[in-house]
Amino acid sequence: MSSAARRRPSGWGPVTAEGDVIHAMMRTGPWTEGPDGRPCLGSLGVLVDDMLGYAVVRARPEDHWPTSLEIHVEFSGHMPIDGSPIYAESRAIDLSPSGGLAQGRLFDAAGRTIAIASQRLRYIPGTPSAVLSAASTAEGTAGEPARDAAPATAADFRPATTLEQLGGTLTRHDSGARLAIPVSPAVSNPNRTLHGGIMLCATEIAGHHAVQSAERPLRTGAVHISYLRPGPLEGEVVFEATTVHRGRSLAVAQVVSRNGQGKVCTFATVTSHAP
Repeated sequence: MSSAARRRPSGWGPVTAEGDVIHAMMRTGPWTEGPDGRPCLGSLGVLVDDMLGYAVVRARPEDHWPTSLEIHVEFSGHMPIDGSPIYAESRAIDLSPSGGLAQGRLFDAAGRTIAIASQRLRYIPGTPSAVLSAASTAEGTAGEPARDAAPATAADFRPATTLEQLGGTLTRHDSGARLAIPVSPAVSNPNRTLHGGIMLCATEIAGHHAVQSAERPLRTGAVHISYLRPGPLEGEVVFEATTVHRGRSLAVAQVVSRNGQGKVCTFATVTSHAP
């Protein structure tokens, strides 16, 4: 779930619902590029978290709100970064009084799949009243999918890569990579903790960087992240990626994020494949 629901730039379409299907959209550009100028799949993290979360938030019990337990994303290897849109569709496939499971797909303007994703959420007591009106809009909207949103212009975004947008410091070491990102309320979710999509994004960047080789570059194939503790909104969060295996065509990294007290916030596996 995202605070972006209440303050999206015009490059984002509204989160809308048609029956039980949730629609969302985002534009690509420099902000979806990695440091090497190639697509940064982690830049899809907020879109993934939003489209899946809204499929479950609509069924929440009164005075409750969902929090992420885990997200799993499989990437197809195709992602535009030329300013064209990426669309998202999701639906809840299992709901109970304690939470739900949602599944969705990201695709380009030609309908080609970019990623498939699933998210498990648990309802917790309390409601973030500041975003309930935005969520209600998504619940009550029908017939206008997000792909009808107005196109973005170059002035809508800073011409910076995903890593630059995060303000992160990325370093490589013998056993993997380390990414430290400063955090603030600007990257919060409705529960006033670090946005799960931002944590997914940073995890993919760290895991991807940990296994790279100039001779045999790899691309991210999948990310499976578990949310163990809320991320803070002050100081920095460090994502430490450890290379578990690096072969000619397959690599696996484990990525652990920690808060300023050294406590684990997320634990993830990032799998990479040869192009």
